Amino acid sequence: MHLIYLNLVDAHRGGIAWRAKVQGPDIYDGTIKFTQLIAIDKALRIDVTVPDKIIPVDQDGWAHKRGTYGLDTQIAYGGLTWPLAQNATITKGQGDSPSIGIRAKWGLDLIDNDQFVQYCMWKPSGTNSIYVAIGRLTWGCRGSVTRGGIYDSWSVVTGGATPPNPSGAAYSGPPPEWSQTWDSNTPYSPGP
Repeated sequence: MHLIYLNLVDAHRGGIAWRAKVQGPDIYDGTIKFTQLIAIDKALRIDVTVPDKIIPVDQDGWAHKRGTYGLDTQIAYGGLTWPLAQNATITKGQGDSPSIGIRAKWGLDLIDNDQFVQYCMWKPSGTNSIYVAIGRLTWGCRGSVTRGGIYDSWSVVTGGATPPNPSGAAYSGPPPEWSQTWDSNTPYSPGP
């Protein structure tokens, strides 16, 4: 079994594009798939002069939403599998460009700093086989927007975005685990 991540690049729309090349073992056929976990980290600064806001904020007017790693339900390749014959090589490429919608009409600043861990999984053919992680790709996505008042347009903060900085390699550790799911394309709505 052999895996190489090829062409890890920052995508033009604030995400990543990648290709993974997997060579099957010399004794089993099987399937591969990709599973991605996401740890959300978002902060929205609220206009504290607006009387109808009903979300908890800290003393500086920031509402935070943070979580431990959960299954990213918006990754289209999460449910796809590809057959991998013994000693065969398969190359699959994908991309991911997270985005965020903003629902809070009273927001003034938004920071999104999500982190992602994607696993290349392999399962040998046969009954009672399970997927094992054979590769891991880590990356993050950070961006900031601001506006002067609640009726102004949003603008990107200069220097507020950082590239994803993907890093991938073969992996033989524990498989991914999660106790929650995150829909990474759900518009941001602050609160618990």
